Amino acid sequence: MAKIILVLLVAVIAQCLSQPVFLHDTVKCYDRECPGTTVACKKTIKTSDDKKQLSTIIACLDAQDMTLKDFREDVENPFGPSTTFYSSSFSGTYVSHSKGPVNVNINNEIEPINNVETFE
Repeated sequence: MAKIILVLLVAVIAQCLSQPVFLHDTVKCYDRECPGTTVACKKTIKTSDDKKQLSTIIACLDAQDMTLKDFREDVENPFGPSTTFYSSSFSGTYVSHSKGPVNVNINNEIEPINNVETFE
């Protein structure tokens, strides 16, 4: 009985390890290269506590919203020392494997709607 269980366990592990992974080598998050296991991107822009700097943080997130890699850039606050600024945006990749891979809203690449006015 123990040998049958061991053989079944080895067969299940071998089957799991041989499954294909539907991932790319890298993923773009706001023009930055992220690991292939990235499924979402978060970009936060905010002023420092003393309001002298404006920090941009781009985070590559996995399926559990854990940061895989992040990028940070600090510049002088263009709004002036008396202005507080905060902006946050999120973009995700969702893949369904139920009947084959289906990508939805990859990196926020959405076709513009024809009846929406754009400002330039």
